Amino acid sequence: MKIFQTEMTGSLVGNICVEPSDTGLRGFPHSGIALDQLLVDCRRLALKDCGIVAYSESFIPIPREFWSFETGMPFKRCSVCERSLLENGVEHFIEKAIEKDEVIFEYAICGECREGLMREISETSLKLIQNYFAEHIDFAHRTEQLASSDPQDYRAWISRCLVKGNPRNELDKYQLYGYCIGEEMILCEAPYLISGEAIDDIIKLLSDQTLGFLNDFTERLFGIDMPKDIILF
Repeated sequence: MKIFQTEMTGSLVGNICVEPSDTGLRGFPHSGIALDQLLVDCRRLALKDCGIVAYSESFIPIPREFWSFETGMPFKRCSVCERSLLENGVEHFIEKAIEKDEVIFEYAICGECREGLMREISETSLKLIQNYFAEHIDFAHRTEQLASSDPQDYRAWISRCLVKGNPRNELDKYQLYGYCIGEEMILCEAPYLISGEAIDDIIKLLSDQTLGFLNDFTERLFGIDMPKDIILF
């Protein structure tokens, strides 16, 4: 199987990349969008220090678990700028916080707003978080292992904490993260689950500047201060 690898900017954890075909990126509906333009859009998104690989089978319809709990449908618009998310080629991130099987908060954010969010986080916090994930997770091994077993079974990707390894069914609190392009989710470094224990570790790495910004951001987004045991990625 051919693998195409590229470098992108915009995520705390890593990047997403895709395999080219003769008519576009495999996994995208062939809508006449030029391959090179899609690659430019993709390269805009994830952090330049990270790199990941996605197989052609890694594109699946967005699972219901990552649909909006409020509407019972896929997120249609960015929670920040209202941009349409389900158009071909529109990258977006989905995040949900779960406590005792109840959704505490959820949102979807487009790539451009996500990139702006990352710019507001202090360089020190970003570096510490990247180092934390690098020390605890071998993303290349994880991706290869999961993709080789059943590359389209997204549930395996969120069956346990990405960092601590705790099984999901033993967790009271956790957060889910997904990366999507248009109507499809990409199974690569994401989706993933982070337990409350790991989130506590990460919060301790954040500077006062970053915590202040995230509190302001969650207040604008949800009308509340950020809970102490929840973090936006």
